[in-house]
Amino acid sequence: MIINVGLSLYYSNLNYSGQFEGGFSGIGTRVDKTYNTLGLAPTLSVNYYPIERLFISLSTNTRFGISNEYNASNNQNHKTNEFVINAPELRIGVKF
Repeated sequence: MIINVGLSLYYSNLNYSGQFEGGFSGIGTRVDKTYNTLGLAPTLSVNYYPIERLFISLSTNTRFGISNEYNASNNQNHKTNEFVINAPELRIGVKF
């Protein structure tokens, strides 16, 4: 059995814009936003080799970060903390 522990630094930049007609009312909205996220993601995984070439792996990670949303339509900033727990991932495979 092998236990792995890791730490990752992550950064995300998402730009989203669009013009929406508004359906039957005809009242449209314009969206122009930018999301920037920076944080750390500790990871834990356990690998088990019941026989030489067969492996079973269970891994999960958690993300801690700061997210900044900038709305260009009304010139506003909104900052939030990000906390995400990813569900454990089970992998079973054969090493070649």
